Amino acid sequence: MNKKKYMQNTSKFFILFVISFIYTQESIVSVNPSQAYQGEYLSVAITGNETHFVINDGSSTVDNISSVFLEQGSSTIFSQGFSVYNSTNLDAYFDIPNNASTGTWDVVVTQGFGYDQLSLDNGFEIIEYIDTPESIVSVNPSQAYQGDYLSVAITGNDTHFVI
Repeated sequence: MNKKKYMQNTSKFFILFVISFIYTQESIVSVNPSQAYQGEYLSVAITGNETHFVINDGSSTVDNISSVFLEQGSSTIFSQGFSVYNSTNLDAYFDIPNNASTGTWDVVVTQGFGYDQLSLDNGFEIIEYIDTPESIVSVNPSQAYQGDYLSVAITGNDTHFVI
């Protein structure tokens, strides 16, 4: 084989190897929902690519997750639990503290049995909860004559009307 043809074949193999390595790397690819308010309790669906959320040990399939958490600098919010569905899908249950820092947080999944800890940088956002006071927004109709029999629509903001 001549040297030029050998170099072409070697280059093609190397490029194919690099592309294959890039596309098969373990990663978190989506988080849904990707945001929550301070003080909110929610379930977050986490989807991975080439991940090992469950593994088959030859005789059975076992969960392979030791922890799921949100991280921002030195602050951590651990999930209250999680449900693993297959090697690439899980739900994590978070109780976001009322005083959690707002902004973006990394989503971290720790796999066991020698597999990598995965992180989706800035994959989740905590939004400030602003408590608005209860109020009456509108009354319709806004006037009537003495003795009228009518139906009145009352619209409120952050009210707890029960019918």
